Amino acid sequence: YELTSDLDFSARDKFVGINTFAATLDGMGHTIANLTYGPSAASARLGFIRALNKGTVRNLTLNAVAAVSSSTTDADYVAGLAVVATDATVDKVSLIGLHLDGAGVEKVAGIAAELRGASSVTNCWVDGSAKAKKMPGGIAGYAHNTSVITNNLASMDLTVVTNGNAGTRGVDAGAFVSYPGSGNAVTIRGNVALSGSITYTGTVPGYVGRVLGYYQTSGAYAVSVLEKNLANSAITLSGDTVTGTATNQNGADTSAAELAQQGTHEGIGWSFDTDWTLDKTLGHPVPKYVRVGDRPNRITATFTADSSTERSFTWYSDLTSDTAQVQVSTAKDLAGAATATATRGTGLAGENFYKATITGLNPGERYYYRVGDPAMGVWSSMGTFLTSDGHSDFSFVDIADTQAQNVSEAALSAATIAKSLSAVPSAQFLLQNGDLVEHGGTESDWQNLLNSAQDSLQSTTIAPAAGNHDAATNGFINHFALPSPNGQGTS
Repeated sequence: YELTSDLDFSARDKFVGINTFAATLDGMGHTIANLTYGPSAASARLGFIRALNKGTVRNLTLNAVAAVSSSTTDADYVAGLAVVATDATVDKVSLIGLHLDGAGVEKVAGIAAELRGASSVTNCWVDGSAKAKKMPGGIAGYAHNTSVITNNLASMDLTVVTNGNAGTRGVDAGAFVSYPGSGNAVTIRGNVALSGSITYTGTVPGYVGRVLGYYQTSGAYAVSVLEKNLANSAITLSGDTVTGTATNQNGADTSAAELAQQGTHEGIGWSFDTDWTLDKTLGHPVPKYVRVGDRPNRITATFTADSSTERSFTWYSDLTSDTAQVQVSTAKDLAGAATATATRGTGLAGENFYKATITGLNPGERYYYRVGDPAMGVWSSMGTFLTSDGHSDFSFVDIADTQAQNVSEAALSAATIAKSLSAVPSAQFLLQNGDLVEHGGTESDWQNLLNSAQDSLQSTTIAPAAGNHDAATNGFINHFALPSPNGQGTS
């Protein structure tokens, strides 16, 4: 299922939710606004989805969600997205302006009141407030089994109604998980508690945390992986600030100024190429939606002149732009990157392709690069290549006749390329002697091969030759930036 436009539920009846969902909902970057959840005829639980069973929700924003439960039954949980998520995938979902009030129920949380099985919550942002009788959470009230909570952002005010007294297991709160299940293998990694507070009465250490609520360093309730988590030092627990580390329940102490910097988040593994963008108005990252076709694909790096000082690049994208470019640097973070603006052409299927050449490189250097569009904030993953030093011996991998004509053959060809390069790790380039695809005039053949082999192709330089199967007009040259010696035709 795909959402094809924004939706506004202002002045509408309460949304009674979807009882069970086991498919994929792709929000396609759209927003559903002003939802108020209500009970269904069958359940008093409140949420967008009550049971997300082996389903996926991605690329969706829910803005201004209200759920106020009058139930006093513990099990009538409340959630901004899924009440119980089992073996579910949630990625790039933003829940903004949440008002979740379940003062009489046990668990209330932004993404899922309970996260079970092999569920994953990644690259999500939760913002607002949650109140529960025992376990309010930003991402999850309860997490168990092999659930993974990674690279998420929380700006939540949480309230625990029950008095924790000297510390009560099961009366807990945390911006990402309030209570981990016994014997869990849960991963909580690379999350950022941006702002907020936790209102709670009772002993704080071990029971309430900026990242994780109930906390053991060992034992049945110890989280399997707890690392690289950050928290704003100004967040208060029971009115007081606390200190922490990246591997305990409070996350590493981080200032608001540091959390406004992209590099802070990149340092714990966030990708601003594919998953996040820095919103300068808000002053913090937000999940980034890029249509599959817009993201650079079919990327190749080739020789066009001096292999010690130049590289050329070709890629495809559905975006039509005059600002597309390649960025190249000796630093993995592309510090001080040199840039070259790309020229745009039209491919076999009417798609845009781009070509750019970078010059002035140093011989014998390892370089890193990405291609994309700075104006639109859309980039490829990172690639790398090694320039020739101009005099030393060198190794390369020589292959031919990959000749892919469908997805399965392309996958086999990609696996062969990957295995060849791994067998010769010192190889400075990949020589392809021709017949890359079966039908050079069929763009899907090129798309299948080059995208299937993308990781390998972005780890080296390819020196391709056209075989008879590649000979359709422009089929070969549209995918590789290559010279035309003596002015020969390349079509």
